Amino acid sequence: MTFNLFVEYHERTQAQKGKDSIGTGWEDVFTNTLSFYLSCDSKALNEFCRFVLSEEDYEEPRSVETQVVISEGRPDLVIHLKSGSQLRIECKVDAALQPDQLQRYLKDNTYVALFAKNTMNISPDVIKNIKYKRPQNGQHYYWSDLYNILPRADDNDIGISNMRFFFRVYLEHIGFAPSSLDENWYRLYEDRTIEDNAKAQKTFGQKLRATKDWLNNHDFKVTSVSYSGLQAVPKSGTMKDAHVYFVVIGPERSRKDLLPREVNENLNNEVLRLALVYNSIGIPESTWKIYKTFPCPFKDQQGHLWWPTKPYKFSNSRVRLEFVSNLNVFLENETDIDKNIKNSCVEVIDMITSIINNISPNQWQEGFVDRSKDHFELRYGLSNTGGWDDWLPVALIGPPTKGAFIVQFLNDDKISKISANVFQQVKKEIEFYLIEKKEEDPWAYAQYHCGTAANAYSAIHWSFFLAKSNLKESTR
Repeated sequence: MTFNLFVEYHERTQAQKGKDSIGTGWEDVFTNTLSFYLSCDSKALNEFCRFVLSEEDYEEPRSVETQVVISEGRPDLVIHLKSGSQLRIECKVDAALQPDQLQRYLKDNTYVALFAKNTMNISPDVIKNIKYKRPQNGQHYYWSDLYNILPRADDNDIGISNMRFFFRVYLEHIGFAPSSLDENWYRLYEDRTIEDNAKAQKTFGQKLRATKDWLNNHDFKVTSVSYSGLQAVPKSGTMKDAHVYFVVIGPERSRKDLLPREVNENLNNEVLRLALVYNSIGIPESTWKIYKTFPCPFKDQQGHLWWPTKPYKFSNSRVRLEFVSNLNVFLENETDIDKNIKNSCVEVIDMITSIINNISPNQWQEGFVDRSKDHFELRYGLSNTGGWDDWLPVALIGPPTKGAFIVQFLNDDKISKISANVFQQVKKEIEFYLIEKKEEDPWAYAQYHCGTAANAYSAIHWSFFLAKSNLKESTR
């Protein structure tokens, strides 16, 4: 899976500030990201300048800079034009304009425009200035205007087309794309410290009461999160046995970069999300099986369509597998919102549970193991009879293929003299650590086992080899 570095950079910088993936106070982060993108995509930069300046004032852009210090202040974005003039862009997300900020930028007789998330009142003398660029029927531009004028990705998934796709997904992720929701429900995605936004989010949270009751009655421990969502920890049953750490249900913005491209035209930016969260350093094989088996789309009995997204890591030890459906469809009938959400989520959970119950447990089968790729080597020898090189190699283990680990028993003159009992010991080791322990990620657990005292003092010694390397891990 290709990571969307626009989203990754945004979320990591927010995490460093102790904020959530969207958060507040990221105008500078966004401005720098926008500048980087425009400097890479000449077509996007040209379209942007043509849109803001209009045909009569359009000039070919030559370069883009951010946070440029001038005598009148520090404009967020400065586009240098062919004639030597400038187009100064003030970028606003959640901050207000400084006193006379736009007036000061206009003193140099250069072009100035304001892009903002929310409506701002602009001084009449700024509005009258012919160098101040704005829409014909508005005081300033909105970020949704930027989204609408940027070039879309074409059929070529490689190169600048791919960057266009990922940047548009980033704009959707941070709420800069046109919404499919009315003004009130759009508040679900806004700053919850603002009273009107918090009220809308709490109202939606109340619509999850039926879903919460169902989860409680099916042995989940349920808590409300962020006013408008639920977190459900399985206490027993299929989800717990499948190592699902918790389930999250609530409104979210779609991550279209985690979905097949052909799905994007059918999916809005605002979705109802049901996510499985795993406490794992890697993506478990069973998670991939759920993703690949779940219908795309899944149509519930009410006609709602759900799409699975590719599982992904969102922290060092957390993995998320999401199922998303257009939120606006659930909100069409105010009186039935709670019932529709509950019924649909139950069907999705039932489908996931059915898939999990039909996943074959990990097995192993004999075959060839490629030593140039990640693999384990098992050797036989007592701890007091020498070191690694004195122990006899007995078997190799390769990663699982179609649910089965590949085991290659080695065959040479020395091994042929080993008793059948030793091979039985080796098979028991493989069965125990890779299958019987029922670890969420048996491959990762076996790597951990290599460094344990149990491995050091066992007659069967495990060692992990990295791909394309003859160097063993420091732990055996």
